[in-house]
Amino acid sequence: MPADQQKWQNWVREHAVKLQEPTASSNEDLSFLKQALQGKRIVSLGESTHGSTEMNQSKVRIIKYLHEEMGYDVIAFESGFAEANAVYQNIDDLTAEQAMKKAIAGVWHTEDVEELFQYIKEQKEKRTPLILTGFDIQIPWDAATATFATSTNKWIGKLNPEIGKLLVEAEGEVVKYRSVSSYKEFEAMQVSLLDKYEKIKEFIQQHKNELQQVAPKTSYDVNLLEKSIKIRIDTLKTYIPSEVKDRINIPPEKYPDDFPFYTREQRMSQNLAWLSEMQFKNKKMIVWGHNYHIRRQNSKMIQAASPRPFPNIMDMIPQYLKKQIYTVGLFAYSGSSLGSDNRQIINVKETHQANSIEEILKAAQHPQVFVNLKGEENRPETSWMYRPIIGQYWGSYDETMIPNQQYDGILWLDHISPSRIIK
Repeated sequence: MPADQQKWQNWVREHAVKLQEPTASSNEDLSFLKQALQGKRIVSLGESTHGSTEMNQSKVRIIKYLHEEMGYDVIAFESGFAEANAVYQNIDDLTAEQAMKKAIAGVWHTEDVEELFQYIKEQKEKRTPLILTGFDIQIPWDAATATFATSTNKWIGKLNPEIGKLLVEAEGEVVKYRSVSSYKEFEAMQVSLLDKYEKIKEFIQQHKNELQQVAPKTSYDVNLLEKSIKIRIDTLKTYIPSEVKDRINIPPEKYPDDFPFYTREQRMSQNLAWLSEMQFKNKKMIVWGHNYHIRRQNSKMIQAASPRPFPNIMDMIPQYLKKQIYTVGLFAYSGSSLGSDNRQIINVKETHQANSIEEILKAAQHPQVFVNLKGEENRPETSWMYRPIIGQYWGSYDETMIPNQQYDGILWLDHISPSRIIK
């Protein structure tokens, strides 16, 4: 038992903000965020597991408050850059369910996240937009249904049908890298694809003004289009080769560059920095991702879920930008969630150690609480923020961290249940 545990519990009981249930319609209980987020342009909302109804609902509720009461007008998902941006440009033509399924990863194709997409559509119609974007580099599994390929073909095709068709062809081929049987087979595919994407990039760069003039809608942005193609090219050169090698058991030669874990984090960090400092320079942003990606310094985790404590997005984001970010970790005490395959049920540990985030915040004796770590000094009653503490990864795997190295605030839920996936 930690020597100061009783003091920790007393402090939590006194200082934890007791929140209403995740589906509450009123939001007065969230007003503390105005003080906690002072001077922060970006709010990163984590989650210890994907596939939890209550975690999704809690985040959606906070997002609505941040948008309506505090002027956060961009929501960036841990999902494909090209896909999310293309969907938002065409969201008027899509249902909330269609937009969700085309824009973000399958772990969030849930009833509770569909509510967020309905909200995004409504806000756009009201001319108080919550702009949707993404910062991931991963390639969609089914390019045939991707809004990016079809809508961009129509757009580019107004100036050059052949280039438009070339994009559709490349988007249809790039997904096939997952089925190669040898690295030589991938290299041949890579050469062909890079040639196609380079031709598309060159055409866009030479015709940026004309493309903007013939854009089907005012929401179409040639800068996002150009960046989407550049990301495809870079992904083909860096992340996909390391992923293919990993899948066919070719050992990495260089640490950390040859590890897909690292490459993905590095590229997502660059994309998030570009979005916040170039595309949405004057806007306040919300970031949605797993705790693993959004915590402040994964490289300083004492014990992490990854094979090694790779630097993550926030490790690599520019320091001046990091100062603008308030990071929220999200943890659960009991219940279960979906696995990453959307089928397996993963149970939260039944018992927690005394020096764990889950057990320490249980002392609040309320179903959902928020604790602000930012600015708290190291005193006996808050010493848990400054010492190695356990937190659960996906509810079942022990990770060890110093909490205030990783998070500015923690949202704690007493119980979670698996998300309902929309088929």
